[in-house]
Amino acid sequence: MSRRDLTYLRLSGPSRSGASGESAASKTQRAIECGADEGSQGQGAIPPAGNQEASPLEIPSTSMALHSADDAEDGQAVTAEAEFETYEAFYGMREPPFTLTPNPAFFFVNERGREGVKQIEYGIRRREGFAVICGEVGTGKTTLCWALLVRLEKMNVCTALVQNPMVSATDVLKLILHDLGARPKAVEGERVDAAYLFDTSWMAGMGQMELIERLNTFLIQMARKGLFTVVIIDEAQRLSIETLEQLRLLSNLEMADRKLLQIILVGQLELEQMLEKPALRQLNQRISVRFETKPLNRKETRDYIRHRLRIAWAIPRLQFRKGALNTIYRLSRGYPRLINMICDRALSHAYQQESYDVTAKMVRRSYRAIKERSPGRTSIWI
Repeated sequence: MSRRDLTYLRLSGPSRSGASGESAASKTQRAIECGADEGSQGQGAIPPAGNQEASPLEIPSTSMALHSADDAEDGQAVTAEAEFETYEAFYGMREPPFTLTPNPAFFFVNERGREGVKQIEYGIRRREGFAVICGEVGTGKTTLCWALLVRLEKMNVCTALVQNPMVSATDVLKLILHDLGARPKAVEGERVDAAYLFDTSWMAGMGQMELIERLNTFLIQMARKGLFTVVIIDEAQRLSIETLEQLRLLSNLEMADRKLLQIILVGQLELEQMLEKPALRQLNQRISVRFETKPLNRKETRDYIRHRLRIAWAIPRLQFRKGALNTIYRLSRGYPRLINMICDRALSHAYQQESYDVTAKMVRRSYRAIKERSPGRTSIWI
């Protein structure tokens, strides 16, 4: 689901459930509560997912016995290419398990990550100013943003996500207002649809003070409805000092008895270095929660792969062998984005061979193919 879809659903009504009847919010909540270690089933191949219910997806019978002579007609073997166009269909998946899009339904939480989410949520409940999430490239910061958005939907919180902060301070204000849906109410009788919700023409010609006034009015309206407002800014290391200082001033918007706004800055490790500058010392002092995303360890890498296959409803026969899992960890060093790239390519190789076993050889071949497409870069080039 795109950010625009999520915003439209948030403004226009309840969230839609997925094919299994479970919403993304429920899946994310369950992941955080249950944790990463959902099936300590040894260090070998990834086994079937516990006592999961039967998948709503109908798996063609040929997909379970493509190599059986009993299923061939007139002595002609049934091939994967004849029945399936993608490895997702071949392995009975509802959706690709290892895409690079930050789908919150696939959010994986290890013990450290769960503690970080709890700290952020506690800060929001206490309305404690700023929170900062930092981490190296490819460690899952943006996915964490989306998971937080889904979680916050259940906390009487109005949210906005700014993903392109490389604009002026005034334009950052416009992005916040736009994503909050803070435009004036429609004229009575006017049809409110997606085009209306995402129209930005009403902000044309507005100066910074007018935008701040509009934001303050919106925040007060939300507070009177019992809603707190949280703004998440991704790639915050790209913000200028001027814009960061403006965000600090926005955090001063308050009523006599309560804060109206909390801001979560998400960025690479350079963000922490920026916040140490003397010009930002007041902002730095207001940060109550700091959390750093880190690469996964060997066990977490195995659990991460198992988790994503389960969410995608991969058929039980599909297995990543022990050697494949160890090789993935060694080559990726536990960076989730690189794990996704390697696993996606390895599944493609397994599908081409009509195999239900992903081997270390397939993993190494996948890694080489990825590096060939990105010459001259380091192993974590993503």
